[in-house]
Amino acid sequence: MEKLFGGLMIITACAMAFAHGSNDVANAMGTSVGSGAITCYLHLFLQQFLNFLVHSLPEVMLQKQSGKAL
Repeated sequence: MEKLFGGLMIITACAMAFAHGSNDVANAMGTSVGSGAITCYLHLFLQQFLNFLVHSLPEVMLQKQSGKAL
């Protein structure tokens, strides 16, 4: 039964982590957009770029350290 739902649990956990990271970035940059320091479109671009970077960089570093793909 664990093998049946293992993939679903991983996908759900990744989606939750991505959503949580997006919320953190939105909270951090909300004042910048509200004050007019950056545009809303720039905020959306930075949010997705930084979120992708933060979630993909640790995997790349682990692959380099272990010498094999995860």
